[in-house]
Amino acid sequence: LKEYSKKNRIDFFCSVFDKKSLKIINKLEIKYIKIASSDLNDDILLRKIAKTKKKVFLSTGMANELEIKNALNILKNNKIILMHCVSLYPCPLKLANLNRINTLKEKFKKMIGYSDHCSGVSAAITSINMGVQAIEKHFTDNKYRKGFDHALSADYKDLKEIVEYAKEFKNIKGSGKINPSKEEI
Repeated sequence: LKEYSKKNRIDFFCSVFDKKSLKIINKLEIKYIKIASSDLNDDILLRKIAKTKKKVFLSTGMANELEIKNALNILKNNKIILMHCVSLYPCPLKLANLNRINTLKEKFKKMIGYSDHCSGVSAAITSINMGVQAIEKHFTDNKYRKGFDHALSADYKDLKEIVEYAKEFKNIKGSGKINPSKEEI
């Protein structure tokens, strides 16, 4: 997977769940580490990850403010992207709580990402509008397969829509300058 990703100019990284998987990631010279919500309170694992000084995507599903502060304190020497996450599979849109993205930005002054477990693309697209720096979306080649993950996952068409929107969004936002553009004049 790492070689395929490199060949196709895709940033490849993995979740770390224990000392063994961290050792594998270090051996493979993977630049980024994802910490799942379930491990946000694993101080021993966090300390080992902190020593790597790798960029960390820290998922915050089910975490409270104090738990997030503690994890950030341990990982203080790592570049962090805090990932807003609701630990429901699938997550109903009405429970996505995307305004938590703004709260995380304000409280922790970190880059914010969104770990999307909602069906469809609307939550991911809304998070782009809110300024997230990264989106995690599960992928499947068939939403109708058996298993709890497939129905909430994005297929190729969904991922393409999210990526195209993210690219358009950068252009749509513009410079913010008040004066008319050269083209308008």
